[in-house]
Amino acid sequence: PDSEFAGSVGVGVGKPAGVVTTVRKKGGRKKNLRPPSPTVLKQRREAANARERKRMNGLNDAFERLREVVPNMTAEQKLSKIETLRMAQAYIKTLASLVQSDDQQQQQKSPSSNVDTVEVDMFELI
Repeated sequence: PDSEFAGSVGVGVGKPAGVVTTVRKKGGRKKNLRPPSPTVLKQRREAANARERKRMNGLNDAFERLREVVPNMTAEQKLSKIETLRMAQAYIKTLASLVQSDDQQQQQKSPSSNVDTVEVDMFELI
């Protein structure tokens, strides 16, 4: 037999009959034919849960930071995630509109207006 497919269930050189070993497919990695123990499965699940918890905490922290900079008309209650995103989108559009109208006013006053002035004004709004 081909040496890349060696190590399957059965009788082989130096292997007792019925012993489960690993199988290697052509170009692939070794695959253990024995399922992981319950302890290993539990450790993997706990690790996956910890990663997901860390990811969600990071996402929630980002939403909190966004809520701090987005204007909230109803300060009594915090905005939901979707409300925060919609409000941020509207806020960005409003700021962009302000910058655009300010830029147009600057150009009407003096044709040689400086773009850097508009950028500084935008950052003062935030």
